[in-house]
Amino acid sequence: MIGSVPHPPFGVRKPVDRREAQWVRKGAKGDRAAQGAIVRAYQDRVYGLLLRLSGDRELSLDLSQETFLRAFSALGGFREGASLGPWLMKIANNLFVDHVRSRRSESLDAAIEDGEWHEPGAEDPAFARVADETDLLAALAQLPVQWRQAVVLRHLDDMPYDAIAEALGVPVGTAKTWLFRGRERLRALLEQRGITP
Repeated sequence: MIGSVPHPPFGVRKPVDRREAQWVRKGAKGDRAAQGAIVRAYQDRVYGLLLRLSGDRELSLDLSQETFLRAFSALGGFREGASLGPWLMKIANNLFVDHVRSRRSESLDAAIEDGEWHEPGAEDPAFARVADETDLLAALAQLPVQWRQAVVLRHLDDMPYDAIAEALGVPVGTAKTWLFRGRERLRALLEQRGITP
């Protein structure tokens, strides 16, 4: 489940897992067992991220599968010594952004109407007081995509700033700015709904 794996403190890189390096080498050559190991290691985090961004379970499953397919086709160019987690999150984020651009957020509107939401794994204590997850989802859906991604990665996936920046493909300062603006806007949107986070 998302949030169950502790992340290294800000600025500290987790040593690369030797198993991951083997999975990447073998997976790049088409080894299905290695690719399956990558999926098993990261499927919950990728799916959880996409669910929190989209609010749509079916879409999250589809985008999760596409994330791994794209990753497997690009494993040959994966930078040795890098960690798979942020790289996979970046692929998932990019797929979500592409979907939002092509569908103009129709899936988010449907998710708000349906009231589907997944219980967060590691929330900001301020937002933990939001009683109705539907209100939180509706407020998140109103944020610009980049701000929403930063808020979800930090407060619902408990990622450190450097990993957020890597996943979003931006400098750490930009990720912090998006996170700050996203939090401020989210608080304002929740207050408009009569919820004081």
